[in-house]
Amino acid sequence: MKDTLQPGIKYQHHLVLPPSKMVPALYPEAEEFQVMPEVFATGFLVGFLEWACIKAVNPHLDWPSEQSVGTYISVSHEAATPAGLEVTASVELIGVEGKRLTFDVSAHDGVDLISRGRHQRVVIDGKKFAARTAAKLGPQAVPHSAAPLPIPSAYRTATPYLIVSSAAAAISFYQQAFGARELVRLADPSGKVMHAEIQIDDTRVMLADEFPDMGYRSPQALGGSPVSLLLYVADVDARVARAVAAGARETLAVSDQFDGDRRGTIIDPFGHVWLLATKLEAISVQEMQRRFGAVMESGGF
Repeated sequence: MKDTLQPGIKYQHHLVLPPSKMVPALYPEAEEFQVMPEVFATGFLVGFLEWACIKAVNPHLDWPSEQSVGTYISVSHEAATPAGLEVTASVELIGVEGKRLTFDVSAHDGVDLISRGRHQRVVIDGKKFAARTAAKLGPQAVPHSAAPLPIPSAYRTATPYLIVSSAAAAISFYQQAFGARELVRLADPSGKVMHAEIQIDDTRVMLADEFPDMGYRSPQALGGSPVSLLLYVADVDARVARAVAAGARETLAVSDQFDGDRRGTIIDPFGHVWLLATKLEAISVQEMQRRFGAVMESGGF
């Protein structure tokens, strides 16, 4: 802990809410959550407030060897927030008692105050904390490192894996077009990428160079792709414009669709098809079917 860790530290953290932070995404395996409204989940709200507190104090700790863990939170959740709005967490460190930190926290979605309350964290030694939690497994238990989760927490059940004509160039394009972060790159001695992973918002995407002798061919080698990928984003018009500026080709202009999306389609420079969409209206399956029928009766798409 540094001498600068004193009451009065303030921080604001911002996040444009993606669909993955709505209530149905909190526990995808829970049937009960799947029929609940598509609004910012209280569980994710709590995590967002914790995130802001962590960012507030990390510059004043010997991070990452020193970290802070949440021990108490008492906050309200006063208004519902749909995907696409930007939420702002405002936090202030109001008390430092030894290693115990107390924060005043609030959050606003640009329309309503959605949360306010108090949060406490305790500063810990990362290695010692990990050792103590590992000890709870007991001497006969399999160490966590030897028993990974069947579905790694960083991945969804289905993960796109793209084959491209130049993975290095593709990574650069996805960074410019979609704001992707490069996480992994494994290249052979010639520089060809045999495996890479990027993160686009909350989604992991894998990619590699084509290796025709092994049966891995890019859309350009095959004359096109029968597969398309859909990205939900907060501002589809801006994201499509950004992708086109980076080198993508717009094949379907952004427009409002019958299913409640505002959506457009692009083809990236490597032949992969991307649909970008912003959800404007949440409708039932029955209403979607009714609207689809009306479109078909009027002559189709």
